[in-house]
Amino acid sequence: MRWVLAVVLLGLITIGFIACSAGVYRGKSDMALSSAAPAAEASASPAPGDADSGGDGAAGFDNSVQSGTLTAGEFDDVRDPQFFESFVRQLSESQRHTALLTAFADPPITLHVHDLAKMGLGGAVVEIENTVGQKPVTITTRTDGRAIVFPGWDHLPMDRPITVSVRAPGSSQTIKTSINTNDLNWQIAVPGVDSTKPTQLDLTFVIDCTGSMSDELEYLKVEVRGIARAIARQFPDVKQRYALVVYRDRTDQYVTKRYDFTSSLLTFIDRLGEQRADGGGDYPEAVHDALADAGRLSWSKGNVARVVFHIADAPPHDDKIEPALKATNVLREKGVAVYPIAASGVLHVAEFSMRTEAMLTGARYVFLTDDSGVGNTHAEPHFPYYDVQKLDKLIVRMVAMELTGQPIQANQADIIRRVRHKDIKPVVVAE
Repeated sequence: MRWVLAVVLLGLITIGFIACSAGVYRGKSDMALSSAAPAAEASASPAPGDADSGGDGAAGFDNSVQSGTLTAGEFDDVRDPQFFESFVRQLSESQRHTALLTAFADPPITLHVHDLAKMGLGGAVVEIENTVGQKPVTITTRTDGRAIVFPGWDHLPMDRPITVSVRAPGSSQTIKTSINTNDLNWQIAVPGVDSTKPTQLDLTFVIDCTGSMSDELEYLKVEVRGIARAIARQFPDVKQRYALVVYRDRTDQYVTKRYDFTSSLLTFIDRLGEQRADGGGDYPEAVHDALADAGRLSWSKGNVARVVFHIADAPPHDDKIEPALKATNVLREKGVAVYPIAASGVLHVAEFSMRTEAMLTGARYVFLTDDSGVGNTHAEPHFPYYDVQKLDKLIVRMVAMELTGQPIQANQADIIRRVRHKDIKPVVVAE
């Protein structure tokens, strides 16, 4: 009887060893796949069922976390810049980053390139003359035809009219016009070209994966997965590609990881599931490196909606704020809309850098709120009004605006709470 029992136990151990070995082998195989050159995947066709598969991307996700949990607000500083101007003035009084802040002290100028029916022309290349000795400012218009210009940041001469050249997609001519910098809204009509909606979406998530993000990262991963699926379902006729940039800081296990565009939603979700929060240590992080990596992605040209969602809770290092904004400039040149999403822990300098990312690229500032009960306390932003909604619905609406080239208001039924402050708390820099 003893020898029978021994044989049975030996058989069970052998089966277990084989199963474990298969699991290890499979894990190595998956790792090898994920380390393949991302650029090669950018042209891959999506696998059948990518958008709607219910069991995909399970690895690396917390099954107890549900999409639609996080709450957020939004603000359009380009449309209503007075509060950003006040915020910048107060920050300047702290004697930190004074020169950089001065570059954004004046209100932004909106240049709108459109057809004769006044419909925005996305993908138009705009060149703006600036101060002697500087290269012309080059911007690719967003899907709504807008390009945002800051006189200080872009070194525009304020004592004379400026020459602007526009080359719209599908047009054989370059339109040249002279514009006065005292005008905050410039209109440039391009004859012989009709506005069309984008047929492709290049969507990138840039995510801070340092230890301070651990309280929200698992929720954000689930939200991003749900958002990507929702966009794929809502816009089935739009070709979609997904990219991911994650970052920590210079002394960590890695500074950035860049996963170039893939048309496979499953591949994107698998990459997202691999990410963990760790490292950091000090408050600022390698934001400039991450945004620079976003600029190096294989962005599509032509009639394409190009979008970045930058999710973070900390600013760049003090000496890297300008490089971070210069990296945002590269994205602006490519016609990419950068929507920052501020998590818990965001203070004044982080708010400034993230709101500036949005303004430079004509996007909106998005910020998480305490309504979900997830994460630490979220600082109140320095503007007096906003509506709280579910983060997933808000982001899908932002993408819908990029694909239609039109502003879209939140449904009243989706608004959780309306904030209307009479006064804004003054800036007290303690970072």
